[in-house]
Amino acid sequence: MVGLIGIGLPEVFGVGYGSINAALTAQLPALMLAVLLVAKILATSITLASGGSGGVFAPSLFLGAMTGGVVGTFVHSLFPAYTATSGAYALVTMGAVVGAATHAPITAIIIIFELTGDYHIIPPLMAACVISSLLATWLSRDSIYTLKLRLKGLDPFKEEDPNPLKTLHVRDVIDRDPDTVDAGARVSEVLDVIVQTDHSELFVVREGKRLVGSVSLAELILEPIVVAEDLADRSRPRVNEDNDLELVMRLFSYRDIAELAVVDAQDPHRLVGCVRRRDVIEARNREVMRRDLAGSMPGTISLVADARQVDVGDGYAVTEVGVPVAFFGRSLRELDLRARYGVEVVFIRSRSRDADDRSHLIVPTADEVLREGDHLIIAGPAEAAARFAAM
Repeated sequence: MVGLIGIGLPEVFGVGYGSINAALTAQLPALMLAVLLVAKILATSITLASGGSGGVFAPSLFLGAMTGGVVGTFVHSLFPAYTATSGAYALVTMGAVVGAATHAPITAIIIIFELTGDYHIIPPLMAACVISSLLATWLSRDSIYTLKLRLKGLDPFKEEDPNPLKTLHVRDVIDRDPDTVDAGARVSEVLDVIVQTDHSELFVVREGKRLVGSVSLAELILEPIVVAEDLADRSRPRVNEDNDLELVMRLFSYRDIAELAVVDAQDPHRLVGCVRRRDVIEARNREVMRRDLAGSMPGTISLVADARQVDVGDGYAVTEVGVPVAFFGRSLRELDLRARYGVEVVFIRSRSRDADDRSHLIVPTADEVLREGDHLIIAGPAEAAARFAAM
């Protein structure tokens, strides 16, 4: 199709600088400018949509010059004594189109000024570039460059906190079965639990898991005591499931303790679990690994599609699996795959979210809802990834 257009209009081939110069010097009639405008739009669209090689910056210069030339010819023919030639309109419109397409008005102004070196063109050029950029930004958040990234599943506007612990929460590492002793337990009962537990903290509770305090095994000194409540340290900090792990790590460092009680956010005296320092460190390491994998994933995706599982070293693997039927209609936050299966969802390969049937990679958020036909690209320990794939 592009070849047929090029046979009749060879000007659409290449970057088109010759035609741009002709438009800027008013050497092309309005009809020819209009024909080249339509032909270039068709040729560029077909080439890029079919996966062919072609840029978008030079075509934006071409389209701007042709559009401005058409408008300038018409306006100059109506008011020849008060308006500039069509070439001036082509120059200003070329800058406006570049500014709108790239969302970079200052860049467009500088480029066009460098082409002419004429200070008289600056006021109309600035006005046109700023207005076109504002309008384009209002109509679409993406420029011609960020749109390409979004189609590949990369969101350039997504801000990811450099501290991985701020993106993780207590609920991601909580142990919901901490070792506890009743507040009225005798010392002999406390010692029995101490002998059997692998925890470094015992949590003293009353009926209904009402938290009284905690007993640090490392600091345990048997004073004249009667029951476990006498041992409880009521000054230990507590966290809830919505707290991020950066706060938890600060508390660990500040108090030099290995475990913290996790309480209900609505009832700060009801124990729901505990969080350990080593689990927080492991979660941070997994998150760093996930980010590293996500950064290098574009080169790995094709391998995953062919092999279904790729070993990335250090016992970790990247695997592509279909979404199990039981997961349909549920969000990643609800499924909590990290805590339940030890794997991270790095991308979702979807065919169902757009009108076309092409595969799209999505960088998911915790609220992403899984649908029939989706595929998960997961990363994690090879054994955990294999178990999840076998579901």
